[in-house]
Amino acid sequence: ATFAQAFGPLSKAPRQLRIVEAPVSGEPAADKITASSFPDGILLDGRSLARGESDAVLERAEYELARLWFGWHSRPSPDSQILLGSGISQFAVALAAEDRGGQAMRRAEVLRLLALYDAGRARVRSDALIALPSGAGREQQLSSSYRAALFFAALEDQASRMNFELAMRRFVAAMTGQGTAYQELRSALETATGQDFAPIFRAWLDRAGIPDDFRARYGAAR
Repeated sequence: ATFAQAFGPLSKAPRQLRIVEAPVSGEPAADKITASSFPDGILLDGRSLARGESDAVLERAEYELARLWFGWHSRPSPDSQILLGSGISQFAVALAAEDRGGQAMRRAEVLRLLALYDAGRARVRSDALIALPSGAGREQQLSSSYRAALFFAALEDQASRMNFELAMRRFVAAMTGQGTAYQELRSALETATGQDFAPIFRAWLDRAGIPDDFRARYGAAR
């Protein structure tokens, strides 16, 4: 319901989404929750569920659920895979957290993403939100997806939750079945708010790192 409100319905007709447990033999990696999305739901590794780490499983399930909107329902263009694929799906977890526990939960999720980004950037130097360098490894992809999620938090901060959701619903509806791109996202935000989003897009897309004003807003150290 949170994602349907934020991104619009997946289809005009009522649709039942399924969460399926997959029986897989062997032990999963200690720090890895295995899951994947398919057009009608989410596939979760039964080994991860058996460990009882409900928060981690829930976050991974929410991430994969968001991929139904950004991957199956609408498909990011090749140069927008990080921003409009993994990035917005990471931010969707923060939206779900806010609906469960209010602004304090959203803030905690933003700080968690910041910590993950800072830890990853200490090992790899990848800030790309549009097109990753050729041959980018998993850590580079994760670092960029965390930063992309934080960019969406910054966009919502500027737009307000109501205007952000209005823009996202229009954006997803207009781009269904097409190669979604970030230029259309900026246009949708400016239409919904009457504001100029060029400065914030430049600050995040044209420069490396996390803008100082964003860190200051969340009381996060550099």
